[in-house]
Amino acid sequence: MKEAALFVLGFISLLAFSCSEIVLDRDGDRVVSGSPYFLGAIRWYPVHNYERGITLGATGKQVDPVTIQVDDSISYFDGIPVSFSIVGTPDPGVPIATESPLEIKFTGINTPISTTWMAFVNNEIQSLSVGIGGPEEHPGEPTIVSTFSIQKDTISYILRYSVPTPGVGNGINYLFGNVTDFKQGESPLVLTQDFPTLHFDIFKDRSGPTHTVV
Repeated sequence: MKEAALFVLGFISLLAFSCSEIVLDRDGDRVVSGSPYFLGAIRWYPVHNYERGITLGATGKQVDPVTIQVDDSISYFDGIPVSFSIVGTPDPGVPIATESPLEIKFTGINTPISTTWMAFVNNEIQSLSVGIGGPEEHPGEPTIVSTFSIQKDTISYILRYSVPTPGVGNGINYLFGNVTDFKQGESPLVLTQDFPTLHFDIFKDRSGPTHTVV
């Protein structure tokens, strides 16, 4: 009965966005809220890399590793897993639909800092970057809290972030891009309005319960 109710919630979410479809992982199963997944980052330019890992690093004046980055030296299962939740629908187990407003957070890491993904102005690379934490973890760098969404591409998915803009309703959708060859292959996730250079596959997390921040 509970599973049927969660499916109905997912279906309602799907109907809310007429062009939406249910997000599937690499096994062909529905991606659901509250469950841990690995994101495999695929960089299409300047080279095509398969399922690189998502980790955390420090940039600028940051004391803690709070900048989300792609590490070209590791595969997806050596990265940090995430979970998705639909904004306004806190129940776990709800199928995730493309275009739905989402909150993304890291799971299973030992840190007192909020692991919910957000955006901040990265002064070191002069770009809007993706990180965790709040203003105290990003000294001198304005922070932005908004919602993510998943968009279907030909063979994988693209992540988007809605940046609030005064007087522009839902804001501007920024596609995930990334800076290549930053600090020996570690590439902070950045937001861009251009064609994204970074796509993602979604894998179930079958690892242990705790992950160490790299």
